[in-house]
Amino acid sequence: MTTAEIRTKLQERINHLNDTQLQELDQLFEERFPENQKLTKVAEKRKLGTMKGKIWMANDWDSNEINEEVSRTFYEGDIFPKHK
Repeated sequence: MTTAEIRTKLQERINHLNDTQLQELDQLFEERFPENQKLTKVAEKRKLGTMKGKIWMANDWDSNEINEEVSRTFYEGDIFPKHK
């Protein structure tokens, strides 16, 4: 049975449950598959922009001079052998 078939079968079964049965199923899922709940809770806690203003970079961190120096070291230095 493929994943899609299993999902369809589960959806069909869930559609016929009443509220009490759905709550019991939800509780069973939480007990049986706790790792899925943890992932969801961690994702909910993360918010975009929480590090804004907390990271500092020097004014010249992306200067042309530094970029050229890194490029020269990378392509002309002894770090990597010359290509023939």
